[in-house]
Amino acid sequence: LYFCSVRCPTTSFFADDHFRSRFLHGRDGMLKSCAKRMLELADPTGLVWVDLGGGTAENVKTMSKYIDLSKFEKIYVVDICGPLCDVAKKKATALGWNNVEIVEADVCEFEPDRKPATLITFSYSLSSKFNFFIFLLQLLPYLLH
Repeated sequence: LYFCSVRCPTTSFFADDHFRSRFLHGRDGMLKSCAKRMLELADPTGLVWVDLGGGTAENVKTMSKYIDLSKFEKIYVVDICGPLCDVAKKKATALGWNNVEIVEADVCEFEPDRKPATLITFSYSLSSKFNFFIFLLQLLPYLLH
């Protein structure tokens, strides 16, 4: 879909988590709240999380402070930017996240290959969509299986 794609910056400092944190002021609070909700589910195991525009997978690292990541059957970190995905892949390997899959793709074209998502997050990517209402409608099939 032509209105979804956003090219990634070519500057290397943009792949730096410290630099990117300046844009995501509410990340900790959002993820803490999401973790609490996940733990309140009747069966908080086998969860599927899709982090759209997940960049360097810093959301996953932050979430690990609030919930044991092994409760997630699968975590997808989806981003269109190759350099950010490279950082995310290195981070996932270094931290031993076996259930995390880094997907280099336009978030509007991604579909999870497993059961429906329990959690969908998009910290910054929603604001980069030209028509975010259509983008949000495209997320419904993730949840409504």
